[in-house]
Amino acid sequence: FSLLLEYVRDYQLSLNTTVTTEVSAPSPVFYVFEYPQDTDHVLVTVTSDSTICAIVSIQDQLCPTDQLVDYPSHRGVFQTMEKLAAINIKRPTHQDFFYVVVSIYHDEECSQTKKDLIDGLITLNTSAQYNPVFFHDEGKFRNAKNVTIAIKHTLPPNKYWIGPLVSFLVFFSFYLITLTWIIIVD
Repeated sequence: FSLLLEYVRDYQLSLNTTVTTEVSAPSPVFYVFEYPQDTDHVLVTVTSDSTICAIVSIQDQLCPTDQLVDYPSHRGVFQTMEKLAAINIKRPTHQDFFYVVVSIYHDEECSQTKKDLIDGLITLNTSAQYNPVFFHDEGKFRNAKNVTIAIKHTLPPNKYWIGPLVSFLVFFSFYLITLTWIIIVD
């Protein structure tokens, strides 16, 4: 039995910066994000070039963070991913930070879906299972995945009127042009 410990630099994530790291089944990654004073909504994105299945979990400021690989959805929200995961997070009342956990799971967890015939929604199979990993000859993990984690601002709720207003103005301008054309032709 051997235990390898590594010092984690930049454990704390910040807005508009990215962190690139390697994730494998026996070594998930954990980061913390503390909300700035003027920020209530953020978008957490995790990207990768690899198609190995991973789970991105956003967990509340409770200790310890869930490290149980069979039950990542125990606390907080999560999303399975191959190349991209994006989760919108709203700042809960009286909470100043959250944890971002990325871990590797069976590839079947990202591709299996079940059809819910009652309301017609497709939901992911959430019975994630531990993915045993074996070493290559070089000592590298077979199911290692490089991921890039970024946290960005999202639109505050009072700015959502911009999209519908622009759409309305575009359609209204077509209406005015058509009405003008009809008046000129007649």
